[in-house]
Amino acid sequence: MSQYVTTPLCCPSRSSILTGRYAHNAHVANNSLAGNCSSLMWQRGPEREAFVVALQAAGYETFYAGKYLNKYGYKRAGGVEHVPVGWDHWAGLVGNSVYYNYTLSVNGVAEKHGDDPNKDYLTDVMVRSHLLILARGFSTVAMEQFLLSSQLFVILEQLGRILPIQRQQDRSPVLIFKPFSCYLEERGVCLHEWPPNGADVNPPLGSHEILLCSFLLHHGDHR
Repeated sequence: MSQYVTTPLCCPSRSSILTGRYAHNAHVANNSLAGNCSSLMWQRGPEREAFVVALQAAGYETFYAGKYLNKYGYKRAGGVEHVPVGWDHWAGLVGNSVYYNYTLSVNGVAEKHGDDPNKDYLTDVMVRSHLLILARGFSTVAMEQFLLSSQLFVILEQLGRILPIQRQQDRSPVLIFKPFSCYLEERGVCLHEWPPNGADVNPPLGSHEILLCSFLLHHGDHR
């Protein structure tokens, strides 16, 4: 067996993604605050030991956008002011997945969105956020290493268009969540197709193919 998921529940599985631990070792039992889903106990413990903390310490500039944990941003869990350690730039969705009429925590400040398809559709908002970070970052030497995290596959294509040279393409980890399959390992992925389940895909980097080093991690098709 080459692929499996530790648990079908959303928040426990996400805790495994963030920490590399089985859910029982991250002490996340279910999708509630009582079950340690983005609770204060989670924030004081496993959240501080997430993989992104090590990447930031190694010199990566990090950005997270989209759904985090089901109870993230709730008042009893510190509200939108809480920004998980390790992220230099943060646009975390408050609560569970919705595409309209939602609130983001943008670096600890509430940003409310309505139902205008031209301004508020969550997928488009996340894409714009990533592109703004990249456009700002590539004008500086400090952004030779960076980490973007998102649930949005469409960003991969946008990244391929914006990364200007092969060196930056090769050194650009992207954390993405792919519906209907489960990956818990590092893979090389060609932008124009998904790898078949259980098989590594390592195509050569050509002029028409941009190879991104991608961490494909999924926990179920939660919306």
